[in-house]
Amino acid sequence: MRTLLFIGLLMAGAQIQAAPSVRPARDSLPYFLVLSDIHLDQDLKGPDTDSSDNTSPLLWDVFKGRIDTLLRSGHSAPAFIVIPGDLPGHAHDTALVHRNIRTALRDLKQLGDAHHIPIFFVPGNNDSWDGDYSFFSDSIYADPSLHIHSPLLNAEDARGKAAIRDLSKWKELGCYTADPLGKPAHFRLIGLNTVMFVREKKHPYGRPAGTQEENIFDQLAWLAKQLQTAQEDGAHCLIVMHVPPGADGYSGNELWSFHSAEMPDATEPFLSLLKKYQDQIVGLVAGHSHCDGVRLLVDQTGKNLITCLISAPGVTPGHGNNPAFKLIYYRSPGYILDDFVTWYTTPDASPGHANWKNFDFRQECHERTPLSIAQLLGRMDPGALRKVVERIYFAYRPAETISSPGKAIDQTIEVREK
Repeated sequence: MRTLLFIGLLMAGAQIQAAPSVRPARDSLPYFLVLSDIHLDQDLKGPDTDSSDNTSPLLWDVFKGRIDTLLRSGHSAPAFIVIPGDLPGHAHDTALVHRNIRTALRDLKQLGDAHHIPIFFVPGNNDSWDGDYSFFSDSIYADPSLHIHSPLLNAEDARGKAAIRDLSKWKELGCYTADPLGKPAHFRLIGLNTVMFVREKKHPYGRPAGTQEENIFDQLAWLAKQLQTAQEDGAHCLIVMHVPPGADGYSGNELWSFHSAEMPDATEPFLSLLKKYQDQIVGLVAGHSHCDGVRLLVDQTGKNLITCLISAPGVTPGHGNNPAFKLIYYRSPGYILDDFVTWYTTPDASPGHANWKNFDFRQECHERTPLSIAQLLGRMDPGALRKVVERIYFAYRPAETISSPGKAIDQTIEVREK
């Protein structure tokens, strides 16, 4: 049994808002499902995934079956699903990458169509048609039989609610805005393409020199416009991306590593936008790490909370983690992120032979007060939070499987304004 938990600790004294006097029971709250880093490799035989760090067709069938069961649960089904990127397995064969992308998209679309539930896709570094960490191209929808032309993978307004709001930069940059619960809800999903914020020496961006920098500026300007519009409309926003800002839990290096004379780092202008419009932002969701966890984004002092980022675990067990997905619960008014539950199985799971377990973050914190996720974390000192991390980490991944516990549990991760 292997599970890798990645939680960024923060400085004590983070600013929090007043909490309501009574917190509703978790099971009475609506939620959305996050399924990230699928990394499907159709050439893998049997349940073994360790040799390539990708997801076998058998393991993918296990996930599709589990999610299908959730979607059949009627009133307790998720309100929508988000896919924060990385559909295909790691492969040097371009034709295989394209085939895995098409299959993953087709499977997701079939789930959405069958249950009339919105499924939103955000591009990851493996999702470019032209190579890893390359520029976004909607050529990923090249198969005409998919009948997909936008990041909403099933038919738009399938339940008479969800719809894409702004696709003006989708084909060029891979970002968009949607109404996952319908326009009357005043709740917006902002999908970003943060792959362009990364400079990968082994995998160049693939467009003429200077284009990556231009694309970053363009996307940040577009994001500012979306947040300003949300403020004017009184709407709340969930921001979804693949690569999160801040340090890599493994190397310690900054994930958003693109630098130039005009763009020293995308993190600072991004955090400035979040700070300016923080009343509109309910939180952030990201993939990429394959690990379960949270990060807090704070101001220059490290004491004032801007917002909270929740990391989604991967379907692939490629980073020593158990294959998993996440349910994020929210409450109204304000679409406040209240709790998350991680469901996980083992890498050798196959249809009919999958043992699913879960843990509830709020329960692990022994927290019954009506605080949001960010408020809960913001009031905990690093020592107390570390104990929570260790309890979850060692409970769901036996100590004998841990080669380097110190690196697995990050003690000082925070994303701070400069």
